[in-house]
Amino acid sequence: MNQFSIAVIGSIVATIVILLTRLVFYKIRDIFPSRAIFRHISGSKITCCVFILRMTDQERQGRFLAPLPSYAIATQQQEFQPRQLTPWVTSIYEAQSLAHVLNVLGRVGRTKNIELLYADRDFDRWDAPMFILGGSWKATRAFETCNPLFTFTGESFFLRPTSESFVPQSAEHDIGLLEKMTNQTTGYPVWIAMGWRGAGTNAATYALAKWWKEFGILYGRKNFGLIVGLNDRDGWQQSFILKLHPTPHWLRKLLHSVAWTKLKNAMISDSQMPEFESNATEPTVPPDR
Repeated sequence: MNQFSIAVIGSIVATIVILLTRLVFYKIRDIFPSRAIFRHISGSKITCCVFILRMTDQERQGRFLAPLPSYAIATQQQEFQPRQLTPWVTSIYEAQSLAHVLNVLGRVGRTKNIELLYADRDFDRWDAPMFILGGSWKATRAFETCNPLFTFTGESFFLRPTSESFVPQSAEHDIGLLEKMTNQTTGYPVWIAMGWRGAGTNAATYALAKWWKEFGILYGRKNFGLIVGLNDRDGWQQSFILKLHPTPHWLRKLLHSVAWTKLKNAMISDSQMPEFESNATEPTVPPDR
């Protein structure tokens, strides 16, 4: 075998080794953030709960889809009232938000022991890791007990312990909160995704589906939260990060510059921030609660 043949074979072997090494590296890189950010969820046998909102005919007139009744979020008491004359319904934003969460769970290997629950019916369930989608009494209770970074006052989302608050300036804008907290009693993670309106909830869960690897790389097991903003004409796919807290440690930003750059590129500029800060000049619709 001449030197040329040896060189060709060596090049092929080297290429294969490089490709295999890169494949192993990316597989390990993908596993690490899921194990860190989804502790007690990824690959665990513990049940994972996902809470969604449901609505019913507010006027209780027994109407179905024609004519379309006025729907409202179900209360805790409605579950114990006599047989419903109208069906429970779920908004399209709620369904899309649920799809985003299930997509992420599937990507990190969680395909079993997932319970889909209603926030008004199972409001006292806290014995498992969970995702709470949409504003509800259960989300409010989580804000009270899980030592959150961001919380909701009834008028705005605000960052504790500062007075920095966020609310859309007009009906054309929406905002959403995505936050990872810890149940102080059980130690299980509690994820909350809620918006000022339904589109904000959808944008918050989309942020998780889009950047969960970056969040896992930069935060590991630590709790964090972010506010996302969007314009209705652009849709939730074009949402961007208004606020990310806390800022990742400088060493993680240095070691994982690619992940940090992706998040920085998704952040809104300071010149656009007034469109989503408090003291709205135009009336906005009530939050998604």
